[in-house]
Amino acid sequence: MAVLAGFAAALVTVLGLTPGVGLLARRMGFLDRPDRRKIHVQPVPLGGGVAIVAGVIAGVLAAVFAHVLAEPAPGGVAALPSRYVLAVLGGLGWAMAIGLRDDRKPLSPAWKLAGQLAAAAILILGSGRPEPSALHGLGIPIAFVGVVGLMNACNFLDNMDGILSGIALVCASAFCVVAAADATAVAGAAAALAAATAGATAGFLAYNFAPARIFMGDAGSLAIGFLLAAIALGLAPPDLQIQPGFGLLLILGYPLFDLAFVTITRLMDHRKVWTPGKDHSTHRLHRLVVSPRRTALAVYGMAAMMAGAGVAVCLRPGPGSALLALLSGAMLCGVGVRLRRVPPVG
Repeated sequence: MAVLAGFAAALVTVLGLTPGVGLLARRMGFLDRPDRRKIHVQPVPLGGGVAIVAGVIAGVLAAVFAHVLAEPAPGGVAALPSRYVLAVLGGLGWAMAIGLRDDRKPLSPAWKLAGQLAAAAILILGSGRPEPSALHGLGIPIAFVGVVGLMNACNFLDNMDGILSGIALVCASAFCVVAAADATAVAGAAAALAAATAGATAGFLAYNFAPARIFMGDAGSLAIGFLLAAIALGLAPPDLQIQPGFGLLLILGYPLFDLAFVTITRLMDHRKVWTPGKDHSTHRLHRLVVSPRRTALAVYGMAAMMAGAGVAVCLRPGPGSALLALLSGAMLCGVGVRLRRVPPVG
C-alpha cells in the first residue's frame, strides 16, 4: 500500500509540475542550446530535475504517511528508518543543487567531483550504510566509488531524449521487486524510494520522450544517479555480501555498461575520459537505427534484460540465475563490441 501510494504521488506531482517548470525555465532563459555535440536542433528548457526531485520527495512523504496509517503509532513511527531516509533526502537535495549550478554555469571537473563526493558522504556517513567493518574495512571506500561512479554514469547517459528517465524507471521498478521480498525496515524505506523514483521518472518521461519538450539537466541526472545508488545501498546487506551485491549491480547494468564503454573507448583513442562527446553507446546506437525513439526503446530493452537478470540473482540465486546473468552480460558485451565499430558522431 505504501509503495503504491509513493508511486502515485510521485507520478501525479511530476505530471503536474513539469509544464510549469518548463515555462519558468524558458522565461528565465534556462535553456539547453544546440551545439555540435548535441542531438537537438532547437533550444529546450532545462530544470526538469527539479520536478523529478519534488516528485520523489512527495512520493516518499506519501509512502511514509500510508505506512504510519497502516502501522499505528508508536510502533509504526518507530519502525521507520529515519536515519537512512533523512540521509538520502539530504544528499538528494545537495546532488540537485550541484546539478543546477552546473546547468547554469558549467563547473570544472574537480569542483563537480567534489560536490559528488559531498553527496556521497551525506548518504554513506549519514545512513551508516555500509557498516565500517564491511569487506574488511574497504566497504565504505568502495561505497564512495560506487555512489560517485553511478552519479557520473547517469550524468553521461542523459544525452538523448528519454534515455535516462526510461532507464531509471526500469531500474527503480526492479529494485521495487527485490525490496518486496525483504521484510527489514531499511528495505521498506528503499522500496518507498524506488517506487517514488519510478513514479517520478514515469511522469517525466511523458514530457521527455522523443521529441523531448524539457530536459532534466544535470540537476536531474545527478539526482537520479544518487537515488539509484542510495536504493542499492539500502537493499544491500550492511556487510556488503557478494551475492546480493552482484545482483543489485546487474540491475544497474546498462548505466554501468555505458560508463565502462565510454571510459574504455576513450582511453583506447587516447582521449580524456571526462571530455564531453557524442561517442556514448546511445549515440553510436542512434547512428545504426537512425530514430531517437527506436534508440530509446532498444536501450530500455537492454536495461530491462540486465535488470531482470539482477532480480533473478537477488531472489532466486542458483545455477539458473547465474546462467541468465552470464548470458545477459555476454549479450551486452557483444553489443559493446559492435558499437565500438560504429564511428562516433562529430
